[in-house]
Amino acid sequence: NEELRRRLREIAAEKEELSGRLTAAGREKEELIDELAFSNTQLVCENERIAQELSTLRTEKDSARQVIEGIRRLHQLHDSIHSEESRQLIDEDRKSRYLHQTRLHDFHIKSCLGQSTTNKRGRYGC
Repeated sequence: NEELRRRLREIAAEKEELSGRLTAAGREKEELIDELAFSNTQLVCENERIAQELSTLRTEKDSARQVIEGIRRLHQLHDSIHSEESRQLIDEDRKSRYLHQTRLHDFHIKSCLGQSTTNKRGRYGC
């Protein structure tokens, strides 16, 4: 009988120790849950901040693309205008040379017809 009582006291002491350990483990579990909840809240906030920053960057990227496209169009327009101006200058130069040659030819013909023998420098006479 004494052996059973001693064994019961040991079991009761063991039960008390396990109960204390279980209570401590429960508190530790609650603390860990609180830490996880806090960490999760921080992560959610960080994810929202990153999502907002990403959205801003995408908007800026789209704006930059539009600016680049506008610049590209301006370059094309500039090249087109420059090309047109060059063509007009070439045409004007050709017309000028043609008119000059025509005047020289007319002067030469008039010289040969006796209206004039030479120009100021003595050229283009017959």
